[in-house]
Amino acid sequence: MSSKKVFFLILIFFFQFSSFAQKIEEESRVSEDVVPEKALTFVSELGLKNKTKWYKERTSGRDSYECKFKANSKFYSVEFDTLGVIEDIEVLVKKRKLTQEELRSLESGILKEFEKFKWVKIQRQFKGTNSELNKLITDTNETIPHNFEVELEGKSSEDGWKMYELLLSPNGEILMKREIQLRPTDNLNY
Repeated sequence: MSSKKVFFLILIFFFQFSSFAQKIEEESRVSEDVVPEKALTFVSELGLKNKTKWYKERTSGRDSYECKFKANSKFYSVEFDTLGVIEDIEVLVKKRKLTQEELRSLESGILKEFEKFKWVKIQRQFKGTNSELNKLITDTNETIPHNFEVELEGKSSEDGWKMYELLLSPNGEILMKREIQLRPTDNLNY
């Protein structure tokens, strides 16, 4: 085989596997003692009545802290960097709670990337100032622009069925795509 053919085969192989990032996530429960003060202050100012759970998360070599709780009949996840600066708030959404327009847009964007797919988890992802994000939780009428973070099983002719995390705009444009790498223990059934 000529060196040009070998070079092009290597190049094709490289691009096929580097066209999207891979998500390797480790999450472990932590006590409030190790959480940055700024993050604790933000959460305490929410005046939550329910218990909060803190986690340290490592995603693809990057550390962050996450606070999970339920408020206003919704499940929230608030992510902070290692200094306690808020990064985003994610709110779990059931597929049946999406508007027809939202569902159509998301499905349209996803089907541009996959032949078939199965929903696993849908979240609205909000970014903004501390006061905007605080109001999002404390004022149920507050609306700020958001994206959708979706976990799904997607099937493509090249890769078959795999788990993915997608970040989509409200109009269904895929902003980010990462394959989720499952640890061997993630798919054990008891």
